[in-house]
Amino acid sequence: MNLYLANLSQTMFAFLFILALVLRPALALLSKGVIFPLYIYPGDECAAWAPVFTAATANPTLPFLVIANPDSGPGAVANTQPDSNYQTCLTNLTAHANVRSIGYVATGYGTRASAAVEADIATYAQWSAAYRPSGIFFDETEATPAFEALYRSYAAAVHSSTLGSSAFVAFNPGVVPDAAFYGFADLIVSAEDFYQDFSTSDLTINATAPAAKQAVILHAGPSATPVDLVRQLTGQLGIRYIFITDAEYTSIPKDWLNFCANVAAAQ
Repeated sequence: MNLYLANLSQTMFAFLFILALVLRPALALLSKGVIFPLYIYPGDECAAWAPVFTAATANPTLPFLVIANPDSGPGAVANTQPDSNYQTCLTNLTAHANVRSIGYVATGYGTRASAAVEADIATYAQWSAAYRPSGIFFDETEATPAFEALYRSYAAAVHSSTLGSSAFVAFNPGVVPDAAFYGFADLIVSAEDFYQDFSTSDLTINATAPAAKQAVILHAGPSATPVDLVRQLTGQLGIRYIFITDAEYTSIPKDWLNFCANVAAAQ
């Protein structure tokens, strides 16, 4: 009888332990994070993306917004899937609860044919669900009043596609946009510049241009993380996503893991 009770107790403990793991609440994500123009081919076994996987695992509450860009967009041929390496690596990367991907679409500052832009949106939207992006990143945005209707139509195209009405829409003018764009964007890159040319005074933050909808992307920066600037952008100004690299966007920053840790610590 005692042996029976002991076995029953062990079984019950194991059951309750597993139940607690299943029911435990997910870690709450921080409100600010890292945007990464991941214009890097993942390679076999996702080797080139390994530091991104490491950063996401090491900082489970830090949001990562990863811009997927297989070929200056989803690829030259409409309605096709990315290659097997992209399929596997995007699936594995976005399996992290703190990582979301958005698909790169060039707009040529309003000069690219609308049909081509919409074809790129449609191509991402028909990717298999396992690696389909959760939104679109419109690069080369002409964020002036004359182009508002055009970009508003692109946002509508995203929301009416398989990506869904809650799909994430980001625009990258690289400069302060006309305030109307914030009304139909989830995120706007309000500064993309060489590190040495950037000043926080370049930013406009107010009720119609909220920091919570802004991102800052800086390249050609120092090899060591500029901690004071990270704290200012993330902690003081409340910019939603930042990225600072010592190179361009086709390589991992030298101080990548430390940069991510500092973005998390600044909140």
